Amino acid sequence: MEFIRGLTSLNGLKHQGGRGSVVTIGNFDGVHKGHQAVIAQLLARAKQKDLISTVIVFEPQPLEFLRSGGEPIRLMSLRDKVNALSAQHVDQLLCIKFDKAFSQICPRDFIHTVLCRGLSAQHVVVGDDFQFGRNREGRYETLVREGASLGFSVEQSATFEHDGERVSSTRIRRALLDGQMAEATTLLGRPYAVSGRVVHGEKLARRLGRPTANIPLGRKRLPLRGVYTVTVSVDDASQSQNLYCGVANVGVRPTVNEQTGHVEKEARLEVHLLDYQGDLYRRRLRVELLHKLRDEKKFESLDQLQAAIEDDVQQAKVWFQ
Repeated sequence: MEFIRGLTSLNGLKHQGGRGSVVTIGNFDGVHKGHQAVIAQLLARAKQKDLISTVIVFEPQPLEFLRSGGEPIRLMSLRDKVNALSAQHVDQLLCIKFDKAFSQICPRDFIHTVLCRGLSAQHVVVGDDFQFGRNREGRYETLVREGASLGFSVEQSATFEHDGERVSSTRIRRALLDGQMAEATTLLGRPYAVSGRVVHGEKLARRLGRPTANIPLGRKRLPLRGVYTVTVSVDDASQSQNLYCGVANVGVRPTVNEQTGHVEKEARLEVHLLDYQGDLYRRRLRVELLHKLRDEKKFESLDQLQAAIEDDVQQAKVWFQ
Protein backbone atom coordinates (compact mmCIF):
# COMPACT_ATOMS: atom_id res chain seq x y z
CA MET A 1 0.00 0.00 0.00
CA GLU A 2 1.28 3.46 -0.88
CA PHE A 3 1.11 5.96 1.97
CA ILE A 4 0.58 9.58 0.89
CA ARG A 5 1.16 12.12 3.66
CA GLY A 6 -0.53 15.48 3.18
CA LEU A 7 -2.18 17.41 0.40
CA THR A 8 1.12 18.78 -0.94
CA SER A 9 2.12 15.23 -1.85
CA LEU A 10 -0.84 15.06 -4.23
CA ASN A 11 0.71 17.67 -6.53
CA GLY A 12 3.25 15.25 -7.91
CA LEU A 13 1.07 12.15 -7.70
CA LYS A 14 1.03 10.15 -10.91
CA HIS A 15 -1.56 7.40 -11.08
CA GLN A 16 -0.50 4.03 -12.36
CA GLY A 17 -1.11 3.88 -16.09
CA GLY A 18 -3.16 7.06 -15.97
CA ARG A 19 -5.91 5.32 -14.02
CA GLY A 20 -8.18 7.20 -11.66
CA SER A 21 -9.36 6.19 -8.20
CA VAL A 22 -12.24 4.73 -6.31
CA VAL A 23 -12.23 6.66 -3.03
CA THR A 24 -13.68 6.33 0.45
CA ILE A 25 -13.29 8.84 3.30
CA GLY A 26 -13.45 8.57 7.09
CA ASN A 27 -11.68 8.21 10.42
CA PHE A 28 -11.55 4.40 10.22
CA ASP A 29 -10.70 4.34 13.93
CA GLY A 30 -10.29 0.66 14.79
CA VAL A 31 -10.77 -0.53 11.19
CA HIS A 32 -13.63 -2.62 12.60
CA LYS A 33 -16.08 -4.87 10.75
CA GLY A 34 -18.22 -1.93 9.66
CA HIS A 35 -15.16 -0.26 8.14
CA GLN A 36 -14.11 -3.55 6.59
CA ALA A 37 -17.48 -3.80 4.85
CA VAL A 38 -16.98 -0.32 3.34
CA ILE A 39 -13.46 -1.24 2.24
CA ALA A 40 -14.68 -4.50 0.69
CA GLN A 41 -17.17 -2.44 -1.32
CA LEU A 42 -14.36 -0.06 -2.30
CA LEU A 43 -12.10 -2.91 -3.45
CA ALA A 44 -14.90 -4.57 -5.42
CA ARG A 45 -15.64 -1.34 -7.32
CA ALA A 46 -11.93 -0.70 -7.96
CA LYS A 47 -11.51 -4.18 -9.42
CA GLN A 48 -14.69 -3.88 -11.45
CA LYS A 49 -13.66 -0.51 -12.94
CA ASP A 50 -9.89 -1.23 -13.07
CA LEU A 51 -9.16 1.77 -10.83
CA ILE A 52 -6.95 2.43 -7.81
CA SER A 53 -8.55 1.86 -4.39
CA THR A 54 -7.92 4.88 -2.17
CA VAL A 55 -8.75 5.57 1.48
CA ILE A 56 -8.63 9.11 2.91
CA VAL A 57 -8.08 9.57 6.67
CA PHE A 58 -7.28 12.59 8.84
CA GLU A 59 -4.63 13.19 11.49
CA PRO A 60 -5.47 14.28 14.07
CA GLN A 61 -8.99 12.95 13.78
CA PRO A 62 -11.41 15.87 13.35
CA LEU A 63 -12.96 15.68 16.84
CA GLU A 64 -9.48 15.56 18.38
CA PHE A 65 -8.83 18.96 16.83
CA LEU A 66 -12.30 20.44 17.29
CA ARG A 67 -12.87 19.18 20.87
CA SER A 68 -9.38 19.20 22.35
CA GLY A 69 -9.68 17.49 25.73
CA GLY A 70 -13.26 16.35 25.16
CA GLU A 71 -12.76 14.09 22.16
CA PRO A 72 -13.53 10.34 22.24
CA ILE A 73 -10.69 8.01 23.19
CA ARG A 74 -9.28 6.69 19.94
CA LEU A 75 -8.99 2.96 19.38
CA MET A 76 -5.70 2.96 17.50
CA SER A 77 -2.68 5.05 16.63
CA LEU A 78 -2.03 6.24 13.09
CA ARG A 79 0.74 3.64 12.74
CA ASP A 80 -1.62 0.81 13.69
CA LYS A 81 -4.32 2.23 11.41
CA VAL A 82 -1.92 2.26 8.45
CA ASN A 83 -0.97 -1.36 9.16
CA ALA A 84 -4.62 -2.42 9.48
CA LEU A 85 -5.63 -0.74 6.22
CA SER A 86 -2.63 -2.24 4.45
CA ALA A 87 -3.79 -5.67 5.66
CA GLN A 88 -7.11 -4.99 3.88
CA HIS A 89 -5.15 -4.70 0.59
CA VAL A 90 -5.98 -1.06 -0.12
CA ASP A 91 -3.81 0.37 -2.95
CA GLN A 92 -3.15 3.78 -1.43
CA LEU A 93 -3.86 5.74 1.74
CA LEU A 94 -3.99 9.54 1.82
CA CYS A 95 -3.52 11.05 5.29
CA ILE A 96 -4.58 14.71 5.46
CA LYS A 97 -3.46 16.95 8.31
CA PHE A 98 -6.60 18.26 10.02
CA ASP A 99 -5.83 21.79 11.20
CA LYS A 100 -7.61 25.15 11.39
CA ALA A 101 -7.14 25.89 7.69
CA PHE A 102 -8.41 22.51 6.57
CA SER A 103 -11.36 22.64 8.98
CA GLN A 104 -12.61 25.70 7.06
CA ILE A 105 -12.53 24.13 3.60
CA CYS A 106 -15.99 24.12 2.02
CA PRO A 107 -17.37 20.84 0.64
CA ARG A 108 -17.13 21.99 -2.99
CA ASP A 109 -13.45 22.94 -2.63
CA PHE A 110 -12.70 19.58 -0.98
CA ILE A 111 -14.33 17.78 -3.88
CA HIS A 112 -12.52 19.81 -6.54
CA THR A 113 -9.10 19.97 -4.86
CA VAL A 114 -8.77 16.55 -3.21
CA LEU A 115 -11.11 14.17 -5.01
CA CYS A 116 -10.88 15.46 -8.57
CA ARG A 117 -7.55 17.21 -9.07
CA GLY A 118 -5.65 15.30 -6.41
CA LEU A 119 -6.93 11.75 -6.79
CA SER A 120 -8.75 11.70 -10.15
CA ALA A 121 -11.74 10.14 -8.43
CA GLN A 122 -14.04 8.22 -10.75
CA HIS A 123 -16.20 6.70 -8.03
CA VAL A 124 -16.74 7.49 -4.33
CA VAL A 125 -18.00 5.11 -1.62
CA VAL A 126 -19.14 6.62 1.69
CA GLY A 127 -20.67 5.34 4.90
CA ASP A 128 -24.27 5.85 5.95
CA ASP A 129 -23.41 8.69 8.35
CA PHE A 130 -20.94 10.54 6.14
CA GLN A 131 -20.50 14.32 6.54
CA PHE A 132 -17.59 16.48 5.43
CA GLY A 133 -16.29 20.01 4.93
CA ARG A 134 -16.67 23.18 6.97
CA ASN A 135 -19.17 22.70 9.82
CA ARG A 136 -19.95 19.26 8.36
CA GLU A 137 -21.95 20.98 5.63
CA GLY A 138 -21.26 18.30 3.01
CA ARG A 139 -23.53 15.28 2.75
CA TYR A 140 -24.00 12.27 0.50
CA GLU A 141 -26.34 14.40 -1.62
CA THR A 142 -23.56 17.01 -2.02
CA LEU A 143 -21.27 14.39 -3.52
CA VAL A 144 -24.00 13.11 -5.85
CA ARG A 145 -24.78 16.62 -7.10
CA GLU A 146 -21.13 17.58 -7.67
CA GLY A 147 -20.29 14.17 -9.13
CA ALA A 148 -22.97 14.54 -11.78
CA SER A 149 -21.24 17.64 -13.15
CA LEU A 150 -17.63 16.59 -12.53
CA GLY A 151 -17.85 13.06 -13.86
CA PHE A 152 -17.68 10.74 -10.85
CA SER A 153 -20.32 8.42 -9.45
CA VAL A 154 -21.23 7.94 -5.78
CA GLU A 155 -22.67 5.12 -3.72
CA GLN A 156 -23.58 4.78 -0.07
CA SER A 157 -22.68 1.69 1.92
CA ALA A 158 -25.36 -0.04 3.97
CA THR A 159 -25.34 0.05 7.76
CA PHE A 160 -23.35 -2.90 9.12
CA GLU A 161 -24.99 -4.44 12.19
CA HIS A 162 -24.24 -7.16 14.71
CA ASP A 163 -26.98 -8.47 17.02
CA GLY A 164 -29.33 -5.79 15.70
CA GLU A 165 -27.07 -2.85 16.59
CA ARG A 166 -24.82 -0.79 14.35
CA VAL A 167 -21.12 -1.66 14.57
CA SER A 168 -19.26 1.53 15.43
CA SER A 169 -16.11 2.76 17.14
CA THR A 170 -18.32 4.10 19.96
CA ARG A 171 -19.83 0.66 20.56
CA ILE A 172 -16.37 -0.93 20.67
CA ARG A 173 -15.10 1.68 23.15
CA ARG A 174 -18.08 0.89 25.36
CA ALA A 175 -17.35 -2.84 25.22
CA LEU A 176 -13.69 -2.28 26.13
CA LEU A 177 -14.52 0.05 29.01
CA ASP A 178 -16.99 -2.56 30.32
CA GLY A 179 -14.36 -5.30 30.10
CA GLN A 180 -16.33 -7.14 27.40
CA MET A 181 -13.26 -8.23 25.45
CA ALA A 182 -14.99 -11.04 23.53
CA GLU A 183 -17.60 -8.60 22.23
CA ALA A 184 -14.90 -6.12 21.21
CA THR A 185 -13.06 -8.91 19.38
CA THR A 186 -16.24 -9.83 17.51
CA LEU A 187 -16.95 -6.24 16.46
CA LEU A 188 -13.35 -5.58 15.42
CA GLY A 189 -12.94 -8.90 13.66
CA ARG A 190 -9.73 -9.45 15.65
CA PRO A 191 -8.56 -8.90 19.24
CA TYR A 192 -8.07 -5.32 20.40
CA ALA A 193 -4.35 -4.57 20.22
CA VAL A 194 -1.82 -1.91 21.23
CA SER A 195 1.69 -1.66 19.83
CA GLY A 196 4.77 0.18 20.99
CA ARG A 197 8.48 0.04 21.69
CA VAL A 198 9.80 -1.28 25.02
CA VAL A 199 11.68 1.20 27.23
CA HIS A 200 13.59 0.85 30.49
CA GLY A 201 11.49 1.07 33.66
CA GLU A 202 12.33 1.16 37.37
CA LYS A 203 13.01 -2.62 37.45
CA LEU A 204 10.54 -2.95 40.36
CA ALA A 205 8.62 -5.78 38.66
CA ARG A 206 11.86 -7.69 38.27
CA ARG A 207 12.50 -7.35 42.00
CA LEU A 208 8.96 -8.63 42.62
CA GLY A 209 9.79 -11.76 40.62
CA ARG A 210 7.81 -11.00 37.45
CA PRO A 211 9.81 -8.80 35.04
CA THR A 212 7.72 -6.71 32.69
CA ALA A 213 8.18 -4.99 29.35
CA ASN A 214 7.22 -1.33 29.73
CA ILE A 215 5.51 0.32 26.78
CA PRO A 216 4.95 4.07 27.29
CA LEU A 217 1.63 5.41 26.08
CA GLY A 218 2.53 9.10 26.36
CA ARG A 219 -0.57 11.15 25.72
CA LYS A 220 -2.30 8.20 24.12
CA ARG A 221 -5.31 7.20 26.19
CA LEU A 222 -6.63 3.64 26.03
CA PRO A 223 -10.33 2.74 26.42
CA LEU A 224 -9.54 0.23 29.16
CA ARG A 225 -7.86 -0.14 32.57
CA GLY A 226 -6.90 -3.19 34.60
CA VAL A 227 -5.17 -6.55 34.26
CA TYR A 228 -5.62 -8.69 31.15
CA THR A 229 -4.52 -11.93 29.56
CA VAL A 230 -2.66 -11.10 26.36
CA THR A 231 -0.79 -12.54 23.44
CA VAL A 232 2.30 -10.66 22.31
CA SER A 233 4.04 -10.52 18.94
CA VAL A 234 7.74 -9.67 19.13
CA ASP A 235 9.39 -8.23 16.03
CA ASP A 236 13.00 -9.35 15.92
CA ALA A 237 15.84 -8.16 13.71
CA SER A 238 14.93 -10.63 10.96
CA GLN A 239 11.36 -9.22 10.86
CA SER A 240 9.88 -12.58 11.87
CA GLN A 241 7.18 -12.61 14.50
CA ASN A 242 6.91 -14.87 17.52
CA LEU A 243 3.73 -15.11 19.58
CA TYR A 244 3.85 -15.39 23.37
CA CYS A 245 1.19 -15.60 26.09
CA GLY A 246 1.30 -13.09 28.89
CA VAL A 247 -0.36 -10.85 31.47
CA ALA A 248 -0.62 -7.08 31.05
CA ASN A 249 -1.52 -4.19 33.31
CA VAL A 250 -2.90 -0.95 31.91
CA GLY A 251 -2.99 1.87 34.44
CA VAL A 252 -1.15 4.28 36.70
CA ARG A 253 0.19 1.76 39.27
CA PRO A 254 -1.43 3.19 42.45
CA THR A 255 0.35 0.78 44.83
CA VAL A 256 3.79 1.57 43.44
CA ASN A 257 3.06 5.29 43.57
CA GLU A 258 1.99 5.04 47.20
CA GLN A 259 5.07 3.05 48.22
CA THR A 260 7.64 5.08 46.27
CA GLY A 261 6.11 8.56 46.47
CA HIS A 262 6.16 8.74 42.68
CA VAL A 263 3.16 10.41 41.01
CA GLU A 264 2.12 8.60 37.84
CA LYS A 265 0.07 10.99 35.71
CA GLU A 266 -0.12 8.97 32.51
CA ALA A 267 -1.19 5.36 32.15
CA ARG A 268 1.36 2.83 31.01
CA LEU A 269 1.21 -0.66 29.57
CA GLU A 270 3.29 -3.28 31.39
CA VAL A 271 3.49 -6.79 29.98
CA HIS A 272 4.85 -9.97 31.58
CA LEU A 273 5.50 -12.78 29.07
CA LEU A 274 4.87 -16.20 30.56
CA ASP A 275 7.43 -18.19 28.56
CA TYR A 276 10.04 -15.81 27.26
CA GLN A 277 13.75 -15.54 27.96
CA GLY A 278 15.67 -12.63 26.52
CA ASP A 279 16.07 -8.87 26.29
CA LEU A 280 13.06 -6.93 24.99
CA TYR A 281 14.43 -3.41 25.36
CA ARG A 282 13.85 -1.30 22.24
CA ARG A 283 11.93 -4.15 20.61
CA ARG A 284 8.50 -3.37 19.17
CA LEU A 285 5.65 -5.38 20.66
CA ARG A 286 2.09 -5.85 19.48
CA VAL A 287 -0.07 -6.70 22.49
CA GLU A 288 -3.50 -8.30 21.93
CA LEU A 289 -5.77 -7.95 24.97
CA LEU A 290 -7.98 -11.03 25.19
CA HIS A 291 -9.66 -11.28 28.59
CA LYS A 292 -9.98 -9.00 31.62
CA LEU A 293 -8.85 -10.60 34.88
CA ARG A 294 -9.55 -7.70 37.26
CA ASP A 295 -9.62 -3.94 37.68
CA GLU A 296 -6.51 -2.04 38.69
CA LYS A 297 -6.38 -1.95 42.50
CA LYS A 298 -4.40 -0.14 45.17
CA PHE A 299 -2.85 -2.58 47.65
CA GLU A 300 -1.63 -1.74 51.15
CA SER A 301 1.91 -3.00 50.54
CA LEU A 302 4.28 -4.27 47.87
CA ASP A 303 3.98 -7.75 49.42
CA GLN A 304 0.22 -7.70 48.76
CA LEU A 305 0.89 -6.46 45.22
CA GLN A 306 3.38 -9.27 44.65
CA ALA A 307 0.84 -11.84 45.86
CA ALA A 308 -1.80 -10.36 43.53
CA ILE A 309 0.59 -10.51 40.59
CA GLU A 310 1.30 -14.18 41.28
CA ASP A 311 -2.45 -14.83 41.41
CA ASP A 312 -2.89 -12.96 38.09
CA VAL A 313 -0.22 -15.13 36.46
CA GLN A 314 -1.84 -18.35 37.72
CA GLN A 315 -5.28 -17.22 36.54
CA ALA A 316 -3.82 -16.37 33.14
CA LYS A 317 -2.23 -19.81 32.82
CA VAL A 318 -5.57 -21.46 33.64
CA TRP A 319 -7.36 -19.20 31.12
CA PHE A 320 -4.92 -20.06 28.35
CA GLN A 321 -5.26 -23.78 29.10
